[in-house]
Amino acid sequence: MHLLITEPAPGGHHLSAYSRYLIREACRRGWLPVLVTSPQAQGHRALEMLVDEFGDRLGVLEGPPVSLEQVEGVWGLVARQLRFFGWHKKAVAQARKFTALDVVMVMSFDSIDRVAALVGPPTGSLPAACLSVGVRYHWPGFGLAAKRRRDFVDRKLFERAISATQLKALFVIDELYAEYASRAGGDLAAKVALVPDPGEVTNLTNKAASRESLGIAQDALVILVYGGISERKGIELLI
Repeated sequence: MHLLITEPAPGGHHLSAYSRYLIREACRRGWLPVLVTSPQAQGHRALEMLVDEFGDRLGVLEGPPVSLEQVEGVWGLVARQLRFFGWHKKAVAQARKFTALDVVMVMSFDSIDRVAALVGPPTGSLPAACLSVGVRYHWPGFGLAAKRRRDFVDRKLFERAISATQLKALFVIDELYAEYASRAGGDLAAKVALVPDPGEVTNLTNKAASRESLGIAQDALVILVYGGISERKGIELLI
């Protein structure tokens, strides 16, 4: 099985965590994984970690350059989606010139989902699987957030993207979305699968020693937010 993994952005968890565990499992199964990323990832520690761990078991291709700029507002979102969709499409076409491919794993579905809803996955005739970490239109139904005017449109576009014939699986890290999909039936139930956030915990110590080393009072209330602070994690509701 020849697996292509596409991820243009070296920052965040997509390259350093999700891709890492995906590649581990692919190697365990005897598959042949190839990663295509952007020139911006060259020299980044996340990519170096993958190369160090997997060596010649992982093929690495440099895809076309892409702007990682994020601009607020609707037009900023549209421009970013078009930019990233175009990158994935070019990256897949470029990779097919170098190696045979059986399936493509798109690691950042949230950056292309609106465009994919209109024109299908950026993988052409190749079957695709994708990872989504930012879907939230289902939150109001679980009492996690107030309804937004955009939730209806977000739902229609997201679920239309999932219904594409070439999209064979969508992996999510949100247990509630997996539950929502199971209840919805149809393509959602058939294609959506839960993939818990990966992680490894080493050098464990006791609670008191950890607090002392960090200068935290032993009786202080501590709330740990993993990764970046974003609206998706409900920080405003917590505060």
